[in-house]
Amino acid sequence: MALTSFAEAEAFLRSRIPKLDGRAFRWDEALERMKALLARLGDPQEKLKVIHIAGTSGKGSTAVLLASLLHAHGFRVGLSLSPHIHDLRERVQIGGLPVDDKRFVSSLAAVLDAAGDARPTYFELIIALAFCAFAGSEVGYCIMETGMGGLYDATNTVKNRDKLVLLTRIGIDHERFLGHTIAKIAPNKAAIVQEQNTVLSVPQHDDARHAIEARAAEKHAKLTFIAPPKDVVLSEETTSFGWSGTRHSTSLLGLHQAENACLALAALETLGRRDGFAVDGGRVAEALGTARFPGRFERFEAGGKTVIVDGAHNVQKMERFCESLALVYPDRRFDFLVAFKRDKDSLGMLRSIVPLARSVTITSFFSDDQDLVHLSKRTAAVKEECASLGIAAAVVPEPRQALMTVLGKGGDVVVTGSLYLIGAIYDEIVSASRRGSTTAAAGRPAGRTGGSPASRRGLPRGRGARAPRGTRARSRTRRAAARARPGV
Repeated sequence: MALTSFAEAEAFLRSRIPKLDGRAFRWDEALERMKALLARLGDPQEKLKVIHIAGTSGKGSTAVLLASLLHAHGFRVGLSLSPHIHDLRERVQIGGLPVDDKRFVSSLAAVLDAAGDARPTYFELIIALAFCAFAGSEVGYCIMETGMGGLYDATNTVKNRDKLVLLTRIGIDHERFLGHTIAKIAPNKAAIVQEQNTVLSVPQHDDARHAIEARAAEKHAKLTFIAPPKDVVLSEETTSFGWSGTRHSTSLLGLHQAENACLALAALETLGRRDGFAVDGGRVAEALGTARFPGRFERFEAGGKTVIVDGAHNVQKMERFCESLALVYPDRRFDFLVAFKRDKDSLGMLRSIVPLARSVTITSFFSDDQDLVHLSKRTAAVKEECASLGIAAAVVPEPRQALMTVLGKGGDVVVTGSLYLIGAIYDEIVSASRRGSTTAAAGRPAGRTGGSPASRRGLPRGRGARAPRGTRARSRTRRAAARARPGV
């Protein structure tokens, strides 16, 4: 197919977004279609050193941290993430930057030529495009985040025995597709483990651990459950933690980010031993300290107030985010702006939000430019859930208007509940931070993969001051972190 511009490529991809309810989609047929497509492309995925990441929470953060660590050690890294917030090209990154328009268009054209009469979906086309772009760019490593689950995911096409599998925290999400218990969900995610792979996992719930162990044994894979982080301490700008005898610090905020960073560090050390490169402590510190991931406990300053943006979209993620929020700001309450996908446990998420809320404003979103059509839960239903928890929420259906309403309330603001909500108003949040603050922090550029060239992409990110040593907030954090359940 002849494509002459990125705009044409983007428009074509949108035409391939499935219009069916996801429950009616034939996921097993989709995987077979994906395998056939890649075979016609010469199986580019088998020519790459692949790190494959699955889990319920923390996949994207772990991918970003590992990409930053590998980049700091001199490697050219391909990174595939989903969903995107600001730009479709966030989904396919090379060397810390979104793939350039020319390579994006040419890679998609090659995929479409190979597809022939088949009709791969939006997500399948982007994953095939990513494999082609990475193989054509001779990346040193290729990091692939699963879209949903693992068993039938379009990324689950790599047979290479050298594939490194990373399993983040597994919990309850996408129940309509994966099941309603961890015992049902975990085998689907563990199914990315293939013959003789090396597998690294964070500590898991018993049901998830048993599923992972069973899959590893079936596939003769080498499985390691990594040690958890120790003595996690949060400030407004860093998460510090101990792991494997060393104190580390990352710019990604949250108790959960310590666990994600440990998994990324374990992956780096595993690759170093396997591929013969030395892990350098100074480079590790630089990479962890400059990593950026928009929409994950991202802090802005606007009009003299703090605006925090986090895409927590299931109960597990929201619990960890709110726990971390309370530790960083122990004496504050926030004006929350929320919207939830229609199939999410919004009541469960609100139970974490309400104790920290000065007010709650409910809005909505409709996204038809990603892998599926995404609708928010009815605002009236969410308002009723808020009332059941003792808070009278306001409703402003249009998300940009809702943001302006909340910013006008006078308090510090939290935007959360869905990455699709954040994507709908991210540019407005950035603009508000630029208009409303003259601090260097508010205009600080932020990219997807941190201290690499991604940090010059121009997406602003606010930054606060480090909590001083010995303060009450720090000691509270240390005590609470010892009790915390990691995982987003």
